[in-house]
Amino acid sequence: MASDALEDRIRQIRLRLEGRLGDLIANLDAALASAPADAAPEGAFDLYTRLHNVSGSAGPVGLPEVGDAARALEELLTPWLKGGPALDGWREAFDGLKAAVAAGSR
Repeated sequence: MASDALEDRIRQIRLRLEGRLGDLIANLDAALASAPADAAPEGAFDLYTRLHNVSGSAGPVGLPEVGDAARALEELLTPWLKGGPALDGWREAFDGLKAAVAAGSR
């Protein structure tokens, strides 16, 4: 019985996370497309926090590829958030996150 309740709760969390991923991808896409190479746009910290939350919560609810991809992008964007340029490879990491989200929602 407790196992069923736990599985139900995990399923609910996963569905809620999946529902937020599309917005996060769209918001990141817009922010990354419009930001100057050497500075983070307004609202970047909020996006980074949301990305960080996905990197930590996706794996335990059955989306490990999404969590890994979010973590990879998060690490590459950290210097950008601090006012420097994002590290090389962030575009590929973002594409990887989009692919993981698309695969995870099937």
